[in-house]
Amino acid sequence: MKRLRAGSALVGFLGVVLGATLPSGCSNEGTTQTPSSETPSPVLTTTLLVQGDFDLPAGQGGTNQLVRASKAVSFTSDAPGDLQAQVDWTHTSNTIAVGFYPAGCKKQQFGVGACKPLAYRHPPGTYNENVANFASAPAGQYVLGIQNHGAKAESGAYHVVLVH
Repeated sequence: MKRLRAGSALVGFLGVVLGATLPSGCSNEGTTQTPSSETPSPVLTTTLLVQGDFDLPAGQGGTNQLVRASKAVSFTSDAPGDLQAQVDWTHTSNTIAVGFYPAGCKKQQFGVGACKPLAYRHPPGTYNENVANFASAPAGQYVLGIQNHGAKAESGAYHVVLVH
């Protein structure tokens, strides 16, 4: 007898819960759910393309000194996407410019006009990190240009990633 009452109580409880969920006379038969119109965001992949260290002399003192205070790093991107270069250095009093240039550009051509930068960042103020972005870059060969515009010799590290 107790078993029957416990079972009846459970059935009564479920009836109350279900009744509260669906008003009397309503059912979910024949209804369909409309799929969301939101498109899921694509998953982005980050690929390291090149990384390394640099030592550059002071860059102040005219065009010839700036050429000596520059580094050119050739690299290839096998897929289209956003190129991002991050450069870190020691002295916050130095300004380090970072740019993406077309393949074949030499450091002697930076800033002279023979090789126009595809993307360039020369931050004002006192920093010791610089990030240059080249959005929607096609697959191909490029040159990363790093230039010390500061009064002190500089050392640091760089890396370039492709986000696609």
